[in-house]
Amino acid sequence: GIFVLLQAIRSPLHLLHPELSGDSQTLAGLTLIPSIVWIGIWFFWGLFALLYLWRHQGTEPQKI
Repeated sequence: GIFVLLQAIRSPLHLLHPELSGDSQTLAGLTLIPSIVWIGIWFFWGLFALLYLWRHQGTEPQKI
């Protein structure tokens, strides 16, 4: 699982190369939001998930 989270952070950075086209280019064409914004969203969601899980490791959920 940790490998998938690390790839979720690293993979969007490969889309920063202008000669590569991918999902960020497609979403930019469909939504008029620049591809760099989509790359940033993917990067920060992956980073957030990693930090959230790291911070809450081994803690039991509170029972209501």
